[in-house]
Amino acid sequence: MLSKLSYLCLVLTLVVSSIGNKASAAEIFDGSYTHNWAGIYAGVHGGGAWSDVDISRGSVSLPTTPGTSINDGSGSMFGILAGINFQSDQFVYGLEGDISFGDVDGANAVLTNFDVNTIGTIRARAGYAIDRILIFGTAGIGFAGSDGNETVGKDSNTHTAFVYGGGVEVALTPQISVRGEYLRGNYNDQNYAFPLGLPHTHTIDYDAEVLRAAVIWNFGNILGMTN
Repeated sequence: MLSKLSYLCLVLTLVVSSIGNKASAAEIFDGSYTHNWAGIYAGVHGGGAWSDVDISRGSVSLPTTPGTSINDGSGSMFGILAGINFQSDQFVYGLEGDISFGDVDGANAVLTNFDVNTIGTIRARAGYAIDRILIFGTAGIGFAGSDGNETVGKDSNTHTAFVYGGGVEVALTPQISVRGEYLRGNYNDQNYAFPLGLPHTHTIDYDAEVLRAAVIWNFGNILGMTN
């Protein structure tokens, strides 16, 4: 599994290599942009993901203490995204949804494995366009599916979170762009029940981070949308 730094280097390399030498510094800041970001778009994405999981003692006394933490959950996630952009001069804003699948695994003395396997988000995006470069922030709601495993059982649950992040997107053509993006979600408490052996529960919450690249097709120009 690559480290966060390795993924960051890969994503930055993709974005920077896409920019090329199209615009001079004067062109970037004098407002003489030409790319149209408005429209409906869809794409695919993939990258690294990490989790920081907190487990609180459940309904019976077990060999653990409240707040036991799994600090090394890591894995990869891949998926699809879609959204719509609106543009007013160099200000770009809109809505985006995405779904990711993968395995972000971690373990400690309490759980033999805790796996975040699905993350979906619905977010607002807003950014500033410098011709074919878009710098943006994003925030919204996230949903994550997780599995908790013990030696005597397993339970699954869905968590919700406030998700936030940002990134840089570069248009390669009027229709195709590439993106580097970071997202973080603070997923809420949920109870996991383990009925086998001595029945008990654990209350689990976690933070999840995603650092990913995306390739996107913009349908706006095809559909005749303009600034």
